[in-house]
Amino acid sequence: MNQHPADASVQKVLRATGSNVMTVEAVRPLPSARLQRVYEVKLVDHDPLVLVLEPPAMLRLLRSEQWLIRSEAEAARWIRSALSGGDRAAPIDGRILCDELECISSSTGGRASEKYVAESADDLDLLKLLPSLLCHSQASNVLGSAFNLLSRTPGQAISSLPKPLTGTERKHVDFETGRLVRRLSQLTSPSGKFGPLVAVLTPPPDFKPLGGADNACPFYGQGASNWSAAFQSILEGVLRDGEDMAVTVAYSAIRRHFRRFGHLLDGVTIPRLVIIDAAEDSNTMVVLSRTGDPQLLRDARLDIHELCRDEDDFDEQQKTPGEESTGTTSEVVVAGLRDWSSCIFADPLMATVFCTQPSAEFYRGFSGRTRDGKDDETRPEFDLIEDRDSADIRLLLYQCYHATSAIVREFYRPQIDSTSRELAARRKLSEVLAKLERVEEDPKRRHRRPSAELSPAKRPKSADHDGNTRGAQNKSG
Repeated sequence: MNQHPADASVQKVLRATGSNVMTVEAVRPLPSARLQRVYEVKLVDHDPLVLVLEPPAMLRLLRSEQWLIRSEAEAARWIRSALSGGDRAAPIDGRILCDELECISSSTGGRASEKYVAESADDLDLLKLLPSLLCHSQASNVLGSAFNLLSRTPGQAISSLPKPLTGTERKHVDFETGRLVRRLSQLTSPSGKFGPLVAVLTPPPDFKPLGGADNACPFYGQGASNWSAAFQSILEGVLRDGEDMAVTVAYSAIRRHFRRFGHLLDGVTIPRLVIIDAAEDSNTMVVLSRTGDPQLLRDARLDIHELCRDEDDFDEQQKTPGEESTGTTSEVVVAGLRDWSSCIFADPLMATVFCTQPSAEFYRGFSGRTRDGKDDETRPEFDLIEDRDSADIRLLLYQCYHATSAIVREFYRPQIDSTSRELAARRKLSEVLAKLERVEEDPKRRHRRPSAELSPAKRPKSADHDGNTRGAQNKSG
């Protein structure tokens, strides 16, 4: 059983940051669909903070989930540094070493959400979305867990709202989320390498390739020089996860289709920042007012229509046909993300939102268009997507990965409704594999993989298993 962090322990962490003016009033758990344990730290006369602890030790994690705390910390550091003119993941201010803590000096002397760096006008709004990292520890005796201490993002995750968004609100949120994903995709790897952010920027000493320690990937630790090699390691990682638990999945078919079409991924030459689940309802935070009281929105950190300042202001959203008029104002603002840990330098299409038929409003936001239709005709519709001719096949490979991950997760962490989610993922995987089977190869587009970037899994860990039914072994926790 995981122990609730004591107020005194959190107070000790705050003192280590140099924030002696902050006094802990209470620590309470926050509802979250994420693997990490999330707590609100209420302070006396200051904005609350968020304490994020690593997943409970009893949870079985996939290879891609091993460094969630460090990944979020490095993402918060690097994005802020990149937007402020830096090119490496670096502390925001002075580093304070206390016990085992890697702390960022907090010299605000006031509200915990104040900015720590000078912000350029171009990136002011995106910086407002980004939580401020006060402290990170990968191994702490104080809290008994790796942790991040962050400023709190206002609002609620869309999935936890008491009532669903209206049609009008949904369109507005989709458009803003598309703008957010676009702005994040404009950030690129400082080294020009592909792969998980934590591996590319500051790999831990014991970071292992996702494909497994028995088939080491020499590019991990600094990233891969091409996207096909990085994606193959990521794909092989989840296949190995499945093999470890004897999950029945079409391993040989998945590997065969990657051998057929993996070369198309090298049409992606720019490693862009992708937060895999950035547009998912469980991760998108919104501030919503349906009472006509604008005060509820004043503390929200961003209205994303200003992210691209060369865009015209979009028109007021019209009500969706059929919506009733209540006589009250209904406003919604995207305030940020619940979790920034699923970061990778990759093809923007790797994000799950592109694998689930995003709305026209999302596409309009992602492509940099305006809501009123007065588009900039000189800008390509999807200027951040490289090699458009192969994008549909790349998407099928990404859908294959996400569906396989969804299946394997249900075996690693079974829950009451696991069976329905697993079956839905299996149907999706079968559909994607069938589509890949019908795609003909274009031999003119094939090219030899550089010898330094060999497959991370030249020999499968176990005999391949085909099929789309539950394996002989039952799920186990």
